[in-house]
Amino acid sequence: MPRPGGDSGKLGDRYEGIWTIGRLLELASGQSERLTVEPIHDDGTGIEFVVRQHDGAKEFHSAKRQRAQGEWSLAVLSSKDKKTDRSILSDLFGKLSKNDVDRVCFVSSTGANDIRELTERAHQRKTLNDFEADLNDKSTDRKGSNALRRSMEKYVLPITSDWATAYDYLHRTKVVLIDEATLTRQVEQHIAFLVYRPDQRPFSEPEVRVLLGDFVHSQLGAEIQAGEVWEYLKQFGYAKRDWAVDASVRDVLRENNRTYVRIVESELINQQRIPRDEAQALLAELTNDDGSKKVLVSAPAGVGKSCVLAQAIDAIIANGIPTLVIRMDRHDCARLPRDIGTQMGLPQSPAVVLAGVSHGGPSVLVVDQLDAVSQGLCIYYFREFMGVME
Repeated sequence: MPRPGGDSGKLGDRYEGIWTIGRLLELASGQSERLTVEPIHDDGTGIEFVVRQHDGAKEFHSAKRQRAQGEWSLAVLSSKDKKTDRSILSDLFGKLSKNDVDRVCFVSSTGANDIRELTERAHQRKTLNDFEADLNDKSTDRKGSNALRRSMEKYVLPITSDWATAYDYLHRTKVVLIDEATLTRQVEQHIAFLVYRPDQRPFSEPEVRVLLGDFVHSQLGAEIQAGEVWEYLKQFGYAKRDWAVDASVRDVLRENNRTYVRIVESELINQQRIPRDEAQALLAELTNDDGSKKVLVSAPAGVGKSCVLAQAIDAIIANGIPTLVIRMDRHDCARLPRDIGTQMGLPQSPAVVLAGVSHGGPSVLVVDQLDAVSQGLCIYYFREFMGVME
């Protein structure tokens, strides 16, 4: 096991380390090809690690937890260190100057609004002319005075030399602003989704996070491949979960959904459904292709909300979309999402299992009888479930 309180634990608990472990999990799940932490030579200047994507492009990551004096303004990002004559922005842009396919990512828990806005506008505009026109439009400037353009001219152009290069670099730059608590929760949700123990022994996600911190610390400067991550975790009894081929999990989901529909419709007159327009509207809302969404079905008691849900569930499943329904009045003693999963016969939180079964595709989680739990628990479950599903 990792050394308690040692370097690995510190890495697994630090903001930069947690972000690194998140990308290591992406590598382990097959989303990238290789990852190198603190690479040697010029590749490692000013960054935490580099990810090699499947298309051959490199993505350089610079993570900064926070800045005590305020946000990461363009002035700060472009300010040169007196000893090295380098700045954060010049280090990142220097990676992009070597070819036209590599990318950079700047991550922070505190504001970096100007660089984020510039990169977002570069991504949204298809040409340099459109980008310049956008910056010239005072109505699109959050300060209403072309302040963003002036900052661009003052701090970005001296590094890139011209507008065309600046537009290209900004287009290949991603800015992620995420607080430490949210980042940690996302990483631990990814661990819950990806890792399990074949011996069925219980474990906590922070344990695995610290283990991965130990692994990263032992691989500084070396290229890491997905297989090496799993070989390392195997030493401690962990393996990769393949939800998509786990028939037992699919059986539990299928039987749970059938039971819900059967109970809801057990008191129908002559066991006959009355088709509900609301069910079709719900189906249409959940299956149109415009990204993740949350739908609330609300009405006074006794008007047939559960019947609408039952009809919608059948229709969603008929469309081939992995679906799971939870009745909260059966889980009033649960205190964690994983407890609900255990009570349902699932190996993890319902949302984690459903996300795993869908394997990155669409899925629908139905939560009925929310009034059976306290408002505080309702908000907690909603946040945890939706965090996984998104």
